[in-house]
Amino acid sequence: MRLSTTLVPLAVRRFFKAYGPNFLVLALFLLGLHVLQRILHEVNIHDVYLQFKAIPVQRIALACLLSAAAYLVLVGYDWTAFRYIKKKIPLPLIAFTSITSFSLSNTIGASWLSGGAVRYRMYSGVGVDASDIAMIIAFYAVGFATAEVLIGGGALLLHPEVLQDYLPVSTSFVRVCAALALSFLVGLLIVRSMHKGEIRIGKRHFQLPRIGLLLGQVSFSLLDIALSGAVLFVLLPDHSVPFLAYIVAFALALIVGALSHVPGGIGVFEAVMATMLGHYVSLDILTAALIGHRVIYYLLPFVFGVTMLAGSEAFRLMKRRAANKSESTTTLKTTVNPVLTHEAAGKAKLGDDSFSYQTVIATVARFALPPALSGLALLMGVALLYGSSVPLRTHTLQLFHKVMPLELLEFSHLLGGVAGTLLIILSFALWQRVRAALWLTSGLVLLGAVLSFIQTLDYDRTLVMLLVVVLLYTCQSLFYRRARLFSGSVEPVWFLLTLAALAGFIWLLFFSFKSVPYRTDLWWQFAIDAQAPRGLRTAVMAIATFIIVYVITALKPPRRAIVNPSIEELAQVKPVVAQQDNIDGNFVFSGDKQLLLSDNRQSFLMFAIRNRSWVALGDPISRDDTESVELIWEFKRLAAKERGNAVFYQVGKENLAWYVDAGFQLYKLGEEARVNLSRFSMEGPARSKLRQARSKATREGLTFEVAYPPHSAERLAELRTISDSWLGLKSAREKSFSLGRFDEDYLQHFPLALIHEHGELTAFANVFVTDTKQEATIDLMRHRPHAEKNTMDFLFVELILYLQAEGYLTFSLGMAPLSGFVNDQTARLWDRFGMLVYKKGGRFYNFEGLRHFKAKFDPDWEPRYLATTQKGVTPLLTLVDIAGIISGGVRGVFGK
Repeated sequence: MRLSTTLVPLAVRRFFKAYGPNFLVLALFLLGLHVLQRILHEVNIHDVYLQFKAIPVQRIALACLLSAAAYLVLVGYDWTAFRYIKKKIPLPLIAFTSITSFSLSNTIGASWLSGGAVRYRMYSGVGVDASDIAMIIAFYAVGFATAEVLIGGGALLLHPEVLQDYLPVSTSFVRVCAALALSFLVGLLIVRSMHKGEIRIGKRHFQLPRIGLLLGQVSFSLLDIALSGAVLFVLLPDHSVPFLAYIVAFALALIVGALSHVPGGIGVFEAVMATMLGHYVSLDILTAALIGHRVIYYLLPFVFGVTMLAGSEAFRLMKRRAANKSESTTTLKTTVNPVLTHEAAGKAKLGDDSFSYQTVIATVARFALPPALSGLALLMGVALLYGSSVPLRTHTLQLFHKVMPLELLEFSHLLGGVAGTLLIILSFALWQRVRAALWLTSGLVLLGAVLSFIQTLDYDRTLVMLLVVVLLYTCQSLFYRRARLFSGSVEPVWFLLTLAALAGFIWLLFFSFKSVPYRTDLWWQFAIDAQAPRGLRTAVMAIATFIIVYVITALKPPRRAIVNPSIEELAQVKPVVAQQDNIDGNFVFSGDKQLLLSDNRQSFLMFAIRNRSWVALGDPISRDDTESVELIWEFKRLAAKERGNAVFYQVGKENLAWYVDAGFQLYKLGEEARVNLSRFSMEGPARSKLRQARSKATREGLTFEVAYPPHSAERLAELRTISDSWLGLKSAREKSFSLGRFDEDYLQHFPLALIHEHGELTAFANVFVTDTKQEATIDLMRHRPHAEKNTMDFLFVELILYLQAEGYLTFSLGMAPLSGFVNDQTARLWDRFGMLVYKKGGRFYNFEGLRHFKAKFDPDWEPRYLATTQKGVTPLLTLVDIAGIISGGVRGVFGK
């Protein structure tokens, strides 16, 4: 009993620590709706519609131009930020990145976009690392906040009476406070900039720029706020609101909306504006202008941004088809482009002929489009729901009486409630690149286009939804996962997002029909003009759909199993290992890792847990690329559910796009030496030292053989003696995870390469192979203390020649840690650190000596990466956890 009372509060604390901010955002959104309800209690939805229609076309066109100018000004944020960090990036690349990322993040407010991920994906291809991105974001955040204070403080200094209705203070007091705030801010920034000072944000220290650069950033911020504010201001009637009063309200609304973390500040921004400007202008006029501002400044640029990205993807597909390259949908590697790695960036410098803007833009498009289309699908679902909450005009109802059967109209609204809710829920599966979600979403949006026309006899929403269907079809190659449609819909974040959308729908329904008194018989009124009852029934269908989907999903058992491998489990996965190419799958037989199995148990990944790090060894073991991707996403979900960081240790370059698509960050670990056995030869001057070592070993009486399992107890006992003496010689102890350990049962799974010296067994290695013969390598490699010094060279040469004769294609010599790093002005901080350790860390580990030993076999060097969901500049803490897993604890890293 004590156990349960202890664990339950801990689980609750972890849950609210993880998702408390999301509940707070929902609460702020609901509070904004409540405030709007109280402020707009006398506003009629028909009056709002009439005021919206009354906005002159010239003003709408001017607002669109101002919105476009505002987004162009946003380019200045990144441009000045790059001058601050002293990196030169081409202006076209900056412009595309800035406009695209802001157009997406301003509307859907998603952390994977607004938090810098799009910038990272775009700029990392030209040598910008995560620390630079953090400095860029902090730089323009400081500039924007400074501009907000300057505009708001300056307006209050000249127009202090704006706050008198909300704060019990005199105008003189407001002026003094505004003047002090402005003086303190401007003086602090100027003085510290002149003295090259620093500012501290959390645990980070940022060097303030020189005064000219700082003024430039603040100027761009001022212009941005002025232009975005002007979009709304020109939609208001002339002389309706004093400009200074408007600026104060707009600046404060921006700040409150940003602090609320509600996507786009929706509801919160409007509540602040209505509260502060309601006594200057009629609320129906202000509401109409706010709706126009939301459409022109947020929705249209969002659609434009998605269209730009989709256009780049369509252009990529057209080029491939023009080059007669088939676009296969069955093999994942043809549908997922490899990412532009940092090595590629290092080889394709800016200004070189090999550099391609199209490659960089296509890489970002493939990353950003799924979440962007997810947001678009969510908006289409909201549009379907909200279509049933807004009353139609009188002449439209009269037309319905003539051409529309009542049954069809009623059915279209009920079906629209179901389709709209499903679209909101499916948006998460779309973000996760689930292919079935793409087709179901496309079908629902197409259905929504038909339903929208039936419900309104208008074509505007119908055309928009048809455009969305075209965009989804254009980007179909990005959605390749064969996963459950609602596998992630019970995630608290998306649960709350769906809840917020339904709450907004119900709020708008009651706001639109507040003149209709509620009666129980409303539910049973069926008529063309009975719009409030029809809206209530649609709300019930939407809520019922929401409850049914989430309850069924929550109760559905997981399809994938995590197991601690028993003898029986190892016997089941043995054919899986043998029938695919990845020789690292043989590590499963050590039995020291947990397994995550696919649905059909024909694929798996191996992992271990230490602290908050869930570390998988290498890529998933599978013959099916689609199942490998599913395992990656599932592993990430399981780790996140336990508040852990998903990590993949030593993944190859061939499958990096899988991890990028799933939201992992990549860090290079080193390079693996792979000998191409088809061209390996002992002839020629380059092999003279190997030939000499081999000849000398032969003269010393060394012989080589390969023994296949099962191995006798006597031989294993002899190998045990060799292993124990080797451990004693090295003052080491057995490792685990990515290194094998001496265990009789473990060695029974592998062939053994044996070296005899004058008939005495002096050295051995177990050999990793698979039935495909694509690759082979060795794991344990141990010898007696008195073994001849060329024993290991002899073992490698003889084994390579043996495998070559057996028809194997590649032999892996293992990874050379921290080798192959680039250290120039475009290198990331982690790359520079790795290069430093590689060059200066010889007293702790012979990095260069290891690479030199492997290099004499003339291997191909292929990079190996760490993929992790942990945020940060370097993966040092994760690597400490991995070292602890391999060595059996921190003490094992440094001692026996």
